Order: sequence, then structure tokens, then C-alpha cells
Amino acid sequence: MSFDIQNNFLLWTSANHFLTALPFEHTKASPQTPSLRELLNESSSSEEFEPHDPNSVRAIDRGSLIVSAVSDDIRVVLQAPRGNLEDITPRVLLLDDIFSRIEKNQYGEAFRLSRRQHINLAELLVNVFADKLTDDAGIFVRNVSDPGYLNVFIASLMSEKVEGEKRDKVCKAFFSVLDGMGDEYITPTITSLMTLTNPNIGECLRRIQVLQDEKREKALDFLLVICKDAEKVFEQALGTYELGLASMVVLQGQLDPKECSALLKRLHQLPLNRRKFEIDVRLKNFSSALKHLYQCEVTDECVEFAEKHKLFEGALKLFRKDTATTRRLRNSFAHHLSSEQRFLEAATFFSLNSDFENAGKAYLD
Repeated sequence: MSFDIQNNFLLWTSANHFLTALPFEHTKASPQTPSLRELLNESSSSEEFEPHDPNSVRAIDRGSLIVSAVSDDIRVVLQAPRGNLEDITPRVLLLDDIFSRIEKNQYGEAFRLSRRQHINLAELLVNVFADKLTDDAGIFVRNVSDPGYLNVFIASLMSEKVEGEKRDKVCKAFFSVLDGMGDEYITPTITSLMTLTNPNIGECLRRIQVLQDEKREKALDFLLVICKDAEKVFEQALGTYELGLASMVVLQGQLDPKECSALLKRLHQLPLNRRKFEIDVRLKNFSSALKHLYQCEVTDECVEFAEKHKLFEGALKLFRKDTATTRRLRNSFAHHLSSEQRFLEAATFFSLNSDFENAGKAYLD
């Protein structure tokens, strides 16, 4: 058996060939392991101690002893019976060092250290420091700086071990910082939107839409890779109303050019507002479709569309200066409300049309 002290930890090797690291004070790096102070207060001995946190215990070669715990470092030097030396980094010391840097807002150093040691920093931060990371998203971005590293960090939030609500909160914080930082940061910006529980392809495409030439192509390629569903990206690209961007998705996403080209050609031949209406209907954005149909100046079709999709309130706002159409919409709306047994509201709309007979019936109902 051998032992040494390193920073906040007592280290020892045991006869069953394990290296154990026990903190003098409780640490976030080993939440399931009591501190040495807690054990002493309970009149326990280290021989009776069996850590429950695997981060605190590490198997070592039979008969290995501690030669040195490197001062102001996280490495421990062991010597095997045959004489060779081994330099190891106990996980609990590594985590303690990473957490210490995070608490000092040294996110860049924490990221680089965790990357070298193959630690999922995003998973650790979100599960332990979610509120702090959300507040410090700007500091983190400035510290790490490199768009590629930021992209790796945000993408690693997709881990199943990261709670969805916390992940969304952190992703939104990073998006608010990255959005508008320039073309250089388009990939981590896209990743922050696509890592949400409900990925926002439409917002990604709107950011890609303003890029030029090669940058646009690369950003779209990246989105197609991270989304893994070119058809879904195509549908959302239509929602930008820019047919050129949708054509790029067909080409770069390797979709069926015959089917997609026929659709794009048909849409291209339509007047602008009719085209937007057709796209909105395809995407089931009926409120937006109603507004674009109104701009086509086809009153009867607009009223019929509003009645079909129960968009009475939106239609009434659009036709508020058209007395005849307003009366028609009020009547339809009142009958719809009656069918849903919302009689008081129905009576109000009948009364606005001076249809007191139906208003009275609605009040009685």
C-alpha cells in the first residue's frame, strides 16, 4: 500500500490493486463520494471505505505503488514491481481540474483539456453547470473562439445523457450569441438550431439564404449532413419562397430531379403571391397562406379558404374595410361558434350583423 496527497485529494493504492482518490472536501467532480472530513466525522476509517463513484477508483497493475503525485498537476506517477514507471491521470482529478477552470470562467482551457483527455465537456457542463453555462454563453464563445471547436462542443450536446430541457436552454443561449457574428460562425449557428429537441430547419435556411456563392453551398451541405433528411430540408427551403435555394437542395441533396423540377417549374410560372400561397398550403402554414391569397385580390376564394380552415379572425382583420365581406365572414363565424356550443360569442357576432333572430336563439341556447 502507498499514499500521497495532491491538491484537494488523498491518494492511495490498495492490496486489491486499485488507486483511490478521496477529496478532503466535497467536490462536484465526485458527487457520490463522501469527503475525508465527512468520513472522519462519522468515525469511519479509510479501510472501511468503498467509493460508489467510479470516477474515484481506478484499477492499476498488480503491486504498483505511488511514486509521486505531481505538484500543481493532475498526473500521478506509479511504479510497477518490475521497475517501470507509469504516468496516469485519475479521472476524478481531471474532472476536479476541469470544474475548477469552469468556475473561474476559463472555458477555453477547460475545453482544450477535456478534448485532449476525451471527456465530453458539453455533457458535464449541461448536467452540472447548466444555468452558469447559459449565462456565460458569450464568455464561452469568446474563450473557445474557433468555429470548428464550438461546432464540436454544441454537437456533443446531442448525447443521450444530456437532459432535453437543459440542452434546449443552452442551445438557445449559444444561438443568441452566435447569430449575427458573421459568416465564419455559420456552422455552429446551424448546429445550435439543429441540436434543439425540435430542430429548426427553417431558421437555418434563412441564415444560409443570405450567404453568397461558395459559402452558401458549403453551409447547405453542412445542414444536409446534420439533418440527414434532404426531403425535409427541401420542403423547408420552399418556405423561404426562394426557388433558387430549393433548387440547390435538390442538387446537393441528390433528390429526384424529375419530380422536384416539375414542382419548381410550376411554382416559378405563378405570380409571386399566388406562388407563396401554394407553398404555404403545401407546408400547411394556413394563416400565412390566407394573407398571401388576400393579396391576390380574389375575395370569394379568400373567404372560402378562411371558412375551410376556420381562419375567421384573421380574415376579419384583412377585410375590415370591406363591409359586405365582413358581414359574410361574421355570419359564417357565428354559425361556426354555435356548432362548437360557444353560444354567447356566436350571439355577439350575429348581433354585429343585426341578425337579432339568430342572436336571440344563441342567447337562449
